[in-house]
Amino acid sequence: EGAPPRPIGVAAPDGTVPAPCAEAPSGMACVPGGWFLRGSNDGPRETRPMAWVWVDTVYMDINELTTAEYQACVQARKCDKAGPKYKDYDRPQQPITGVSRFDSVKYCEVHGKHLPTEAEWEHAARGDDGRSYPWGNDFDSTLANVKDTGLRSTTAVGSFPGGSTVYGAEDMGGNVWEWTASWFKVYDGG
Repeated sequence: EGAPPRPIGVAAPDGTVPAPCAEAPSGMACVPGGWFLRGSNDGPRETRPMAWVWVDTVYMDINELTTAEYQACVQARKCDKAGPKYKDYDRPQQPITGVSRFDSVKYCEVHGKHLPTEAEWEHAARGDDGRSYPWGNDFDSTLANVKDTGLRSTTAVGSFPGGSTVYGAEDMGGNVWEWTASWFKVYDGG
C-alpha cells in the first residue's frame, strides 16, 4: 500500500506556517518545518499506518552527545553523574550511553536545548519524502553503525558521514538509541 496523498499547501491544519530556517547555531542543523511522511505501511505495528504529519522548524545537534561533552557537564556540577556502564562504551568521542531520559532532559536544559519530539526526530532522520533510511530507501550497512557492520560497539560520533540526513545530522540510522520528549504510543490508526 502506498503513501497517502500529500496535504495541499504549506500550512498546518490550524493555518500555522513553519518558521523559516535562520542561521543554525554552531554544531546544529536546521530542520525546516512542514508536512512529512511518518511511519510505514509495512513496518512494526506501532509505526502504522504511514501518514502525513505537521511539524514546526527545529534545530537538531548534528552529532550525538559525546561521553566527553556529558562528562564536562558532570564535572561542572550541572549534570548528575551517570554514563557508560561498559568499558568499550566510554571513549571520549563515542556517544554517551547509560543516561536516563531525565538526565538527557537535564543536560538539554543546562545547554538551552530540548529533546525533540518523536515526530521532530523522525522528520530530521527521514526528510519529508518518507525515505526508509536517512540516506534513502535502500539499506546499506556501510552508511551506519548497525549490527551488520560487525563492530559490536559504538563508534566515534560522525564516523559514517555518508549516512547523514538530508539536513546534515549524523548517526540517526545507527550507533545508539536516542531519547525523545515523547512517550511511547502507537500511531493513530495503528
